[in-house]
Amino acid sequence: MNKEQIYDAQISPLLQQIIAVCRTNGIAMMASFDIAHDGEGPNGEDCSRLTCNTLLPNEDGQHNQLFVHANAHIRRNGRPAPMMITTSREDGSKMRPCPCCRGYALEARWCHVCVGAGYIKEKPHD
Repeated sequence: MNKEQIYDAQISPLLQQIIAVCRTNGIAMMASFDIAHDGEGPNGEDCSRLTCNTLLPNEDGQHNQLFVHANAHIRRNGRPAPMMITTSREDGSKMRPCPCCRGYALEARWCHVCVGAGYIKEKPHD
């Protein structure tokens, strides 16, 4: 068995229990597993840097920002964050990359903050 198969068979069922307890009690959490192996995914994906990551918010839907930054760093495989651009509009509002997924397409697909857009709109301050 490779690490991915071991994760699926033995770790994932336990983690699902932990996730359920955390969601029920509003406990923010982050978990990351390095399950890289020499094989390929079902569609020929490279599994040499495969990780499995979980990031949950607290009871108010807020993520621990340390967890958010650590998760983003892990998902980028340690690469630095790209340049982030904020666009200001005539009405004073601003469009900027989502603070949770940082606009990365892979993360944005599952992002609850921007709901997949990769950016958020900030209203002007009065």
